[in-house]
Amino acid sequence: RAIIESVINMAHALKLRVVAEGVETNEQLAQLSGLGCDEVQGYLI
Repeated sequence: RAIIESVINMAHALKLRVVAEGVETNEQLAQLSGLGCDEVQGYLI
């Protein structure tokens, strides 16, 4: 979780949008949304 949060924050600091791939569960979606991920894709979506 700490690594994902750091990557998202770094990308946003560089004015980049973050896309998470491979999202398969509602739990993953909720966690990524809570961390500020901009877009998701995967089996769930």
